[in-house]
Amino acid sequence: MDSMNIKLLKDPNFLMVMLATLVKKAGGEIRFSTEDIESVSTQDLMGIFKDTDSNDFILRILSREDYADYIESDPTPKVTKTTPQRYALYDDEEWEN
Repeated sequence: MDSMNIKLLKDPNFLMVMLATLVKKAGGEIRFSTEDIESVSTQDLMGIFKDTDSNDFILRILSREDYADYIESDPTPKVTKTTPQRYALYDDEEWEN
């Protein structure tokens, strides 16, 4: 998943457009109960895909194992920088370069 897709999924405006699209497609109203909302757990992951043949978007509930299959591994290893050692100024008058 590229960084642009991740940014879109964090954008509340984009998510509202997706919800409005679903409601409109369902005839203008979708009803669900408190129990429906409470049935969603941290084990339920939402996958959003785009069918490149038809340009349709696909929403699918995935298991964590299935979701891991869709995540692209980062081709560039993360480099951790170490802070260079700093030396205090030497202010002894007898010291020479």
